[in-house]
Amino acid sequence: RKALEGRELVHMARDEISQTIHGLRSIIAEGLEGEGDERWRHFFETLFPGLRDAGVRLEDLIGMVPLLFCHVARIAAVRLPADQRDDAVRWAAEFSYGYAIAVARVWVPG
Repeated sequence: RKALEGRELVHMARDEISQTIHGLRSIIAEGLEGEGDERWRHFFETLFPGLRDAGVRLEDLIGMVPLLFCHVARIAAVRLPADQRDDAVRWAAEFSYGYAIAVARVWVPG
């Protein structure tokens, strides 16, 4: 916490942050279930283009990725049996990598 004191982490409205977090939770669940990518596609085809068009900066969203996924991995790790924790943290790291790349591609297609 000390490292973050006095720093503004994002330049987004509270409802935008809330929408992003709820959507993220939904696509993480979809990823864990391993059945399709409907929520993922919806999220990246609707939410992010809307945020981009509303002037939300890419830096703000990309900056949230490690914060959110470190938190998710920590929560998952303490709730899982010890023999599953490494796999869960690895999965969260790989998922967050793909998520960050997908976010960036909405702002910078290529």
